[in-house]
Order: sequence, then structure tokens, then C-alpha cells
Amino acid sequence: MRNPGPAEGGPHPGRPLFAPEEQEAFTTRIQQAVAGFVADPHRAVRDADATFEEVVAGLGAALAERGRRLRAGKGERDAPAGAETEDLRIALQHYRDLTERLVRL
Repeated sequence: MRNPGPAEGGPHPGRPLFAPEEQEAFTTRIQQAVAGFVADPHRAVRDADATFEEVVAGLGAALAERGRRLRAGKGERDAPAGAETEDLRIALQHYRDLTERLVRL
């Protein structure tokens, strides 16, 4: 499986961090681990752990990429003062929204 990443092309904190096919793949894998518990509890837990680790790594990568995009969007020095302020306002909203979402996890 490829490394999970942002589900969209820009820093939109309301959108999922994983693409729909990645979400589905992770959900399927964890459901398979749960379903296999009776037959092989040790393997089920190993599979669940591996899935969890991939989700956590993908989440970290997606959040880092989203932060990079937010920082890149506010660094234009040649833009007019009003446009720069507007870019900063939007970036601040994105940071606020994303941080609030993460705190509620």
C-alpha cells in the first residue's frame, strides 16, 4: 500500500486527511483483524497493530503536508498588503479549524 496522504490538493482543514480509498482500505483491514480474532488472536492483534501504525504514520505525514501548504500560502512577499493580510487570515482560520479538530480526537 502506498503512503497515505492528504485527500485534497490544498490546506482545507474540514476535509478528510485520507483519500476515500485509503479510508476504506484501513477500515477493511481493521475489520478483517477483528473478524479473525477467534481463529488466531495473536495474528489479529498483530494485524490491528500494523494497521494502526500505518494510520498514525499517514496521519503524521498528512498533517505535516497540510502545515507545509499553509506555511507556503502565507509567504508571498510580492503580494499587495491587503492580499497578504487576507492570505494570513485564511491561513489562521485553517490552523484554528485543524487544531480544534485534532484536539477533539
